[in-house]
Amino acid sequence: MERCHVCGFEGDATPIAEAIGAVAGFPGVVGGLLGGTYDGALRRRPSPHVWSALEYTAHTGETVAWYQQRIERVLTEEQPQLLPFDWDAACEQGRYRDLPLTTVLKAVLRSCAGLVSRVQVMEPAAWDRCGIGSDGSARSVAVLVRRAAHEAVHHAQDIRDGLSRVQEQERR
Repeated sequence: MERCHVCGFEGDATPIAEAIGAVAGFPGVVGGLLGGTYDGALRRRPSPHVWSALEYTAHTGETVAWYQQRIERVLTEEQPQLLPFDWDAACEQGRYRDLPLTTVLKAVLRSCAGLVSRVQVMEPAAWDRCGIGSDGSARSVAVLVRRAAHEAVHHAQDIRDGLSRVQEQERR
């Protein structure tokens, strides 16, 4: 995983402690971003194909939980096959935009705390255990944690940008 040109996340160069901190900090970041925002702005998409702040928040909570499940498989199975997931379909089927904000924030807190508590108690050798990604490449626990962290960092930026665009549109 290379540096993300959108959010600046450093990918494989990100220290594990920093990646864990990004996941641990996401509930506070998103709570601060969404806490003072009125309901309509949370649910409004800045453009037809860009998710709303609430959708990005729900997605990130679900994604972190998904990465924790992948990590559990890698820690308990020998090189499990890690299948892809259709996040756009999950957003539509889960009706993220219709969920209550408090429900979404609780789910985000639970998923982030779950991943962080799981990886904080691992033995050092566990970080190198691998599963096989859908593209056939090896994915270590360290890579999976960094990918979860990238989701948190990247979507926090998406939420900031989306709210800014919605607020700008409303001022017009």
